[in-house]
Amino acid sequence: MKMETGKFEIMSAGLHTTIQDMGRFGCARWGFPPSGGMDIRLVQIANRLVGNRHNAPVLEFARKGDTIRFLSAAIIAIASPDVEVFCNDVPISLFKALEVKQGDVLRISHLKTGNFGYLSIFGEIEAESFYESFSTHTISQTGGYFGRKLQTGDQLRWKKTSDETATGIISRNFHPKFESLEQTFRCLPSPEMPKILENVKKFRAKVASDGNRMGFRISLNSIAKPAFDIQSSATCPGTIQYTGNGEAVVLMRDAQVSGGYPRIAQVISADISRFSQLRPGSEIQFESVDSETAIRLHRHQEMYLKNTVKSSNQK
Repeated sequence: MKMETGKFEIMSAGLHTTIQDMGRFGCARWGFPPSGGMDIRLVQIANRLVGNRHNAPVLEFARKGDTIRFLSAAIIAIASPDVEVFCNDVPISLFKALEVKQGDVLRISHLKTGNFGYLSIFGEIEAESFYESFSTHTISQTGGYFGRKLQTGDQLRWKKTSDETATGIISRNFHPKFESLEQTFRCLPSPEMPKILENVKKFRAKVASDGNRMGFRISLNSIAKPAFDIQSSATCPGTIQYTGNGEAVVLMRDAQVSGGYPRIAQVISADISRFSQLRPGSEIQFESVDSETAIRLHRHQEMYLKNTVKSSNQK
């Protein structure tokens, strides 16, 4: 199988664009978080659209995308909340594979909804692998492109297979939903939960303005009890830590792997990606579910991701 390489250049960098994949696992013992795409659903969809393996590295852009010149022909796809994307100033569709030619310029504007979008390229973007993942962790400056966000003038390469093609598409009816006046997020209760909240079945919250890849701060609308310390315990993406005074933090992909704040609950894996797309001021509700429900919803999402992308070669 003949292998070729391609190259693209960042003409104008977005606010915070990094290389991410599905994340690294088994590193918590050394204090490293999983990192990886904030919206794992879109990472997989973007890769499936161009025929990549689901865990291939992609570009994650936050709030505002990049302007990119392709120095080689490529097959690309963008999986993102609502955003205008242009190729040579001509609008292009989201959730659809597209062929770009050498010299074409791709411009990704500001996201109208959500926080994170993804650009995939057929093949594999060349990046630093750290503990079997290409995901960027900017705090430790590991993985991705020199462990940092992309900057204007950066030139990146990818490996492509010349004798394969991929032109996937997702029907608009099956696009992930990002807008809702009020969203409910399912969670598993923690041992400390009854000591913090009066109602452990459902509780309301509001997203604050200072969210990032480490975590999203929320204000609890329920009656919250004073904070108390616990022995440092394990955390992971989706852990809700109560910091006191009616405030809590929902940990995200780059968060610490342990902490001494009491844990209210654990957002289930099927809902974490959706949570990462919340804008400041969003009114939300958390609802407790049991482990069997969490597993069932996780499997349902996996089936959705496998079955929504169709190749144009399929009849």
